[in-house]
Amino acid sequence: MIIKMTKVACGPDGSFQPGNIREVDDKTGLQLVQAGAAVDLSPKQPEPEAAVIVQTEPEPEPKPEPEAAVAVQPEHAVMPPAKGKRK
Repeated sequence: MIIKMTKVACGPDGSFQPGNIREVDDKTGLQLVQAGAAVDLSPKQPEPEAAVIVQTEPEPEPKPEPEAAVAVQPEHAVMPPAKGKRK
């Protein structure tokens, strides 16, 4: 098991300082992780049951909707020029 120490731990198995990354036997590593003195860095193997592949049919692409024609009334679209006296 590969662990990274978060606290100081000394004992018959060795002296471990915070930040040290070490490979220890599974029993010692599990004890240190459960005590909160280390973090497990061992690569996790995926469980065989978790690797289930589900095949689904691809979703059909949505068809683009035709744009609605907007009728523009000419009397509202263009303002006639103002008539009157110019200064």
